[in-house]
Amino acid sequence: MIANMSLVDKALTFAAEAHKDQRRKSGNSPYFAHCARVAFATAQAFVPTYEHNFWSWDHLVAGAALHDVIEDTEYTYDNIRDMFGDQIAQIVEALTNEKNQPGIRAVRKFMDRQRLCAMRTEIKIIKCIDRLDNLGEMGHIDEKFQVMYAMESIDLAHALWFPDPFRVRRQDDNEQMLHGLCLEVSKTAHSLLAIPVMEKLDVLQK
Repeated sequence: MIANMSLVDKALTFAAEAHKDQRRKSGNSPYFAHCARVAFATAQAFVPTYEHNFWSWDHLVAGAALHDVIEDTEYTYDNIRDMFGDQIAQIVEALTNEKNQPGIRAVRKFMDRQRLCAMRTEIKIIKCIDRLDNLGEMGHIDEKFQVMYAMESIDLAHALWFPDPFRVRRQDDNEQMLHGLCLEVSKTAHSLLAIPVMEKLDVLQK
C-alpha cells in the first residue's frame, strides 16, 4: 500500500508510525502533529514547481515530515535512505542534531549552529520553520527552559543569517525567505523573554 502513495504521503505515513507512541513535552500533544505542521509550512514555503539541482519540492516536503525521525526515534539514516533514497536521507540528516553528542549543552548547540551554517539555504529555511513551530508551543514548558530555548533560538537566527561576515549574499527568493524567517524566529524568541524586540534586532534588519 505505502509503495503506491506519493512521496510526501509516504513520508507523512512513515513519520506518523515512527512517532506514534511519542508525545510533545509542550502540552502533551501527539508528536506527529509537529512533524505534519513543519511539512505543511515547508510545502507552502516552496511552490510545487520548485526545482533545484539538488532537491525537488517533494524531496523538501518529505524531508521536513521526517526531520525528527533519526533524532528522536530508533530509525537510522540507513533506514531512511533505504525507504526514501539518498536525497531525502541527506535532507533529514542535515536537519538532525547529533543526539549522542556528549558535553555541555551550550557547546553542543554551538556545534549544531556551526554545522547548519554550512548547509544549503533550503535546509536553513526548514530549520527555521521547525524552530518557529517549537517556539509556538513554549507556553506549557517550564520558564527556565523557555528562557534557555529562546536565547538559543536568537543565537540560531543570527548564525543562520550571518554565518560569514565576508560572504556576498545572493538576492534570490530563498535568501529573502530565509531573512524573513530568521527575523521571525528572533522576534518570537524575544517575545518569550519579554525583551523589547527592535532594540535587539538592528543587525538583522541590515
